[in-house]
Amino acid sequence: MHLQDTKLFLRVLHTEEDSLIEILINSAKTYVKNDIKGYINQKIKDKNKKEEILKKALEDRRTYVLINMLVAHLYENRGMLVEKAIQNPIFTNFLWQIKGDLLTGEFDD
Repeated sequence: MHLQDTKLFLRVLHTEEDSLIEILINSAKTYVKNDIKGYINQKIKDKNKKEEILKKALEDRRTYVLINMLVAHLYENRGMLVEKAIQNPIFTNFLWQIKGDLLTGEFDD
């Protein structure tokens, strides 16, 4: 995932917040990776298979969209308070699709 791709997703044209956006990208990657990894650890016992499946999941195009969606949310909502804690259903569905594909091995190429 590249800074310029995420900035395009965010519709950010300036460079003043590049370092912030890079921090958000890394945080979002870690969040998504840990969520998927936790699911894999519950479902799969073979260590080599776990690593292979995680690699495929992280390379899936939907994962890039998820990361950009999370970066956008963090970028646009910098405060600690939220009025309603409702997760975006598209984000949730993408994550569950990827988790489902972990078991079937069907990933986007």
